[in-house]
Amino acid sequence: MDIEPLILLVDSDEKSQNTLHSALESEGFRINTASKGKEALKFLRSNEVSFMIIDTSLKDMKGIELIWQIKGLDPDCPLIVTSRDTSGDAEIQAREAGILYYARKPYNVEHILSVIKYSLQ
Repeated sequence: MDIEPLILLVDSDEKSQNTLHSALESEGFRINTASKGKEALKFLRSNEVSFMIIDTSLKDMKGIELIWQIKGLDPDCPLIVTSRDTSGDAEIQAREAGILYYARKPYNVEHILSVIKYSLQ
């Protein structure tokens, strides 16, 4: 039996987190959620994650800071970044860090699912 990919979803916005969690779960993915960067890093250090979704606004650190720390631990893990930032600064920083996809909130959940499925093929 194949084990479904594990996705780490990091978002301090409970509504966004719940929406994505439900969509991912309905597609058969295993999901772990965190609302803080430190929680995510702790989980990542002891678990093999197939994919990550990170929001730029977290309770304890900036999302871009978390992205750089994650890339230091697992440089090949694909990342999607979500954000309400409309200035473009967060997107530029995230792309420089080597993310796979940047989604502005409100985002299209189906599109995010498509990016994940394509990436994990």
